[in-house]
Parts: sequence; structure tokens; C-alpha cells
Amino acid sequence: MKNSTEIKDSKIKYKHNFDHILREYLVRDLRPYFSGGDAIELGCYHGDFTKNIAKHFNNIYAVDASIAAINTLKNNASENNIDNIIYINQFFEDLELPVKVDHIFMVHSYEHVKNRKELLESLKNYLNDSGRLFIVVPNAYAASRQIAACMGIIDYNHAVTESEKVHGHYSTFSLDILNFELRQAGFKVIKNGGVMFKPLANYQFDLCLQHQIIDKEFIEGCYLLGNIYPELAASIYSICEL
Repeated sequence: MKNSTEIKDSKIKYKHNFDHILREYLVRDLRPYFSGGDAIELGCYHGDFTKNIAKHFNNIYAVDASIAAINTLKNNASENNIDNIIYINQFFEDLELPVKVDHIFMVHSYEHVKNRKELLESLKNYLNDSGRLFIVVPNAYAASRQIAACMGIIDYNHAVTESEKVHGHYSTFSLDILNFELRQAGFKVIKNGGVMFKPLANYQFDLCLQHQIIDKEFIEGCYLLGNIYPELAASIYSICEL
């Protein structure tokens, strides 16, 4: 299998500016389904999403197995005067919290979980009766990924590339597969969507932004088009209830 243009190897950083932008737009889609109270975020990475949702909740329990990610989030929170985050350096599978919350978020972390059904079953213990689970994953049918498959850069749309394996991915999802796993675990899917029509790989977006080939208006257009054609978006999401 050849390397994917979706995620370049050591020559190009795994984390791109496009990722920052995507998380900002993601909040626009998910915000109508927030109801205050407390939240758990499984997989905070550098805290881009955490920072964007902090003002909407009383407390956020930020869980990550990487102490480096936790420390980066702490620094970001401090720089932005955010003081309602509880930091938990733990594997998702080992999570033990003495609380129940109204929201659980997994943003680009579900694909890093091997035993997903067991994890989903355990998350029920941390949701209030009216609580919601939000899962966001990279989209197997993103336009850029389909182009890569047609070019022979990846074997097929759902393939987990070598670079993705190195970064801990176990699966690549489309909405039908994601919804199937959620329903199998006993969740009711109340909303699906896609965020940001994606004609380019992340690093191509970044280069185009850096050289002013595209601008914020183009990005806004991609976001709006992603609402019309979620199956071609960069990321897809499911919002669930018990």
C-alpha cells in the first residue's frame, strides 16, 4: 500500500492548520445540541475543540492517555483564561469517574479505539438519562480521500493507511458503519452530519491558505457545501441518546 496524501509522513506534520479550522466549524454544527451542565471529552489532543466548547459547560473532564497532550491543553487553557477543565491522564478503557454528565465528546478519537463496543457500553455509565454522546470521525468518503483512491494512492476509501496506523488508527468510518456500531451498543442516533466539504488533503489546504490561493470565504463555502453533501465532508458525526 502506498502512503496517503491525506496524512503525509515525517516530511509534513500530522497536525495541520486545517484541523484547527475544522474544529471551529464543528462547534457550529454541534452547538444546538448542547444543554449546559458538565461534559466529558475523550481525547483532548492539543485542546482546540476543548477550548472552543469550554464556555458552554460548567465543567469539562478532559481525558487523554498522553501526558504531553494534557500538558499542552493546560497551557492552552491558561493562555485563554479557561478554568473549568478537570484533567485526567488515563486510557479511555480504564476510565473511572464518580460523576454522570450531560455530554460526552469523542472528536477524532473513536477511530483510535480497538474495542469500541466495550467502550461504548461503558460510556452509558457516565451519561445522565437525558445525556448525549457526540462522536466525530474522519470520513472514508471525503472527496479528497476518494480522489486519493482513484489515483491509487490508497487502496480503497475505507483503508487504514500505513501512516494512519502509525498514528494509532484502527478503522476508517462512513456514516453507515458508525451508526451501526452505535446502535449495536444500544444508542439511539438522533442526528448525523458532515463538516466541511473537502476537495483537498489537509496539507494542500494549508499550502493554499499560506499562499493566499484560497481565503476564509472559500473555507466558509466549503463548510456550507458540507452541510448539503455531508457524505463528501472531511469529518462526519453522530449525536446519540440512550
